[in-house]
Amino acid sequence: MRLQPTEEHLSLAFQINRLYRPLLPSDDIWIEPNIEYLEQRLFETQDQLAALQLVVDHLQCTQTVLQHQLQTHRSLRSPIHKLPREILTRIFDACLPPPDEDSALTQDGPRWSLQAVCGLWREIIISTPRLWATVILTQGHYTQRDSLTLRRHLRYASDAPLAIGIDCTSDSDYTDLVLDTIAARHEQWMLFEIRGRETDVQRVFAHANEGTLALLQEVYVYSPNLTRLDIPRYSMAGTVPPTLTHISAATIASNDYTCLSIMSSLEEWHLHTSGGLLPSHTSSRPMVYDKIHNLRIDHPMLLDPITVPRLESLLVHTSDSDIEVVSEPAINSLCRFLERSQCTLTSLIIVEPALYEHPRFFSDVLANQRCITELDINVSPFLFEALSHTNTVGGLLPSLKTLTTTVRESHDELGSWETAFVGMVVTRRDDALSEQWKCCKLESVRIDTADTSTHEALGVMLTELVDNGLQVLAPYDYEWKFWEGPGWFFEEFNP
Repeated sequence: MRLQPTEEHLSLAFQINRLYRPLLPSDDIWIEPNIEYLEQRLFETQDQLAALQLVVDHLQCTQTVLQHQLQTHRSLRSPIHKLPREILTRIFDACLPPPDEDSALTQDGPRWSLQAVCGLWREIIISTPRLWATVILTQGHYTQRDSLTLRRHLRYASDAPLAIGIDCTSDSDYTDLVLDTIAARHEQWMLFEIRGRETDVQRVFAHANEGTLALLQEVYVYSPNLTRLDIPRYSMAGTVPPTLTHISAATIASNDYTCLSIMSSLEEWHLHTSGGLLPSHTSSRPMVYDKIHNLRIDHPMLLDPITVPRLESLLVHTSDSDIEVVSEPAINSLCRFLERSQCTLTSLIIVEPALYEHPRFFSDVLANQRCITELDINVSPFLFEALSHTNTVGGLLPSLKTLTTTVRESHDELGSWETAFVGMVVTRRDDALSEQWKCCKLESVRIDTADTSTHEALGVMLTELVDNGLQVLAPYDYEWKFWEGPGWFFEEFNP
């Protein structure tokens, strides 16, 4: 049996290592036995530690299991488990991301994360179709896994009305499969937005010939060179036709104005120009669209080839394209359109300065409109004089009830327009003048300006009128008035 090193040997080893004394041949007598003893003791200690580590690992594993079991039992007493199913569904609904941040192809979103919490949550989520009713596909380049994930998402959506946004601008072996999967659910489309080539748009809408689009309310198409989008009337199953907005990122390559995305059954038409050219119309007779009641355009010349006899609301926006809007031809186009259509406008929004800055806009356009109840127009030198009542002349638009004036950044030519504006409002609120000219009293005004001080100053000037019932509405950004699409795809589209 080897003996433990003595204190003397330990002291000698220290002195030799520190060079306090030299290593002598006689030292081998105690050095070797001590090394053998210490090595043996080290091995024994390591074995003991390994045995203890096994015990620790076992205890830690037991601890984890117990913690999980305890958490499971405690969760059963959590107040959220006592909430009615309807409340839990609303909570889950609130957890969903907004559409522009959503994706039906990612499995790390809240739909999948929440259902992993417990069986109850999973059962509620996968059995609530409305939680899966928004289907956003922004990937562009699709894979086989994406098509399988999409099928699963749509399976959980069941028969719920669907709001679909799909970007198919990138070539992929599985793009057609994704489009066909979406198209197979065409009877559930309620809102449909697509960004892609003409072939993709035509492919996905071809299924409308095979069934009904009874739920479809809004269609937004971003596609260059789209020649026609044909959705047969019988597909609508007698329901109100959908709103259709078409934005093209390229010049429309056709000599026929009918190439624009328009259905004969449309009731609302949003038409945007682009590419630096207006579409032409070869026929000498304007096309008649007798179902459209809401028309939004960004260039007055687009009115030349059409007649809309039932039009109620017209918006003329400023064009973002390279097409110049010349004042005289623009006002001529608007006048001819209104004379030709003989429509009864109740709402008119004019953002294009080539129109509202032309004196004929008031003498030849507004002077002939007696049913407009809502006017939205930028401040101009002729506006307030044209709308004001006097003892000798009644202001234009006798049915006007709501007036929105948008204030541009520069108004050097207008002088003190605020005073003129308030003076006009006073005359339109005057009982005697309203009775004299058989006009409606102005009920509400909106001053749409980013200048807080101007808005506050006008508020003070209108205080007495407000006290007598005039409503001063909050300002808003005029861009919102023109583009009301879902806006799920923000990046520039130019494939």
